[in-house]
Amino acid sequence: MLGHANARTIRHSLKNSSITYLRESDVDWSDSTTYQCPDCLVGKSTKHRHVKGSRLKYQESYQPFQYLHTDIFGPVHHLPKSAPSYFISFTDEKTRFKWVYPLLDRREQSILDVFTKIIAFIGNQFNANVLVVQMDRGPEYTNKTLRNFFMERGITPCYTTTADSRAHGIAERSNRTLLDDRRTHLRCSGLLNRLWFSAVEFSTIIRNSLISPKNKNYPRQHAGLAGLDISTLLPFGQTVVVNNHSPGSKICPRGIPGCALHPLRNSYGYIIYVPSLKKTIDTTDYVIWHDEQSRLDQCNYDALTFDADINRLTAPYLLSFVNL
Repeated sequence: MLGHANARTIRHSLKNSSITYLRESDVDWSDSTTYQCPDCLVGKSTKHRHVKGSRLKYQESYQPFQYLHTDIFGPVHHLPKSAPSYFISFTDEKTRFKWVYPLLDRREQSILDVFTKIIAFIGNQFNANVLVVQMDRGPEYTNKTLRNFFMERGITPCYTTTADSRAHGIAERSNRTLLDDRRTHLRCSGLLNRLWFSAVEFSTIIRNSLISPKNKNYPRQHAGLAGLDISTLLPFGQTVVVNNHSPGSKICPRGIPGCALHPLRNSYGYIIYVPSLKKTIDTTDYVIWHDEQSRLDQCNYDALTFDADINRLTAPYLLSFVNL
């Protein structure tokens, strides 16, 4: 439910009410610190970790949303043309609040469109002006188009030294965390790789709502937002039935099986992947599948094999949900 975050972080978040609806006393914490999740071990395996201690003293003087760290991940290969191949992340220096945006390419105009959106969003939502953006020296950041944009908006671009991971540690570690979570979500849910960015989006929602034991507040609280209401969140890949508003005939089934991905940031809708239609839809008209089955093997799924998949994949996901 909480995106495979570690038990200590979850417990600390419940204790400090950064997640509502569920209380610390509702969970059995015995052996929680020594339990090893097989999906996390496989999905989050790493050769080495990024260098820590990259925060400079002068950055402490900035107010929330005035100093942003950004980085681009990609490309992801062997995907349909409609699926994003990249994503760009933004992390606020003061609050550690994160945003992610999908990208089909790394063209100048695509990057400019995202920067225009995030600057406008921060201004409208938090009544704040971005003063500095820290990034690496990739051509997507150093081009004339983006430099002119920064100049027009009164934003100072702060470029890191070439190949200096220490100076760009916040953005690098943030992306690494989101990508580790993404691999774990896809492995645990059995969903297609084409849905990788939805897993990143889900992880961003969770990470903005969890408090680190080393910090006093969680990012949402720093940003002036209420804690995440877990009753409105579904586990990534949760099986649901979506209402079919235009069935082929009056005797056709009115429901379509689907998998919940993540709630939308700008509406009350939920993004649902419908395998039989091979697309995602934004809807509030769905019912949670309360049978024993709660995830599908999407790799070889089609509408004709739905019943067989339900019987075959029932036990594992239910057991993990009950344990939580």
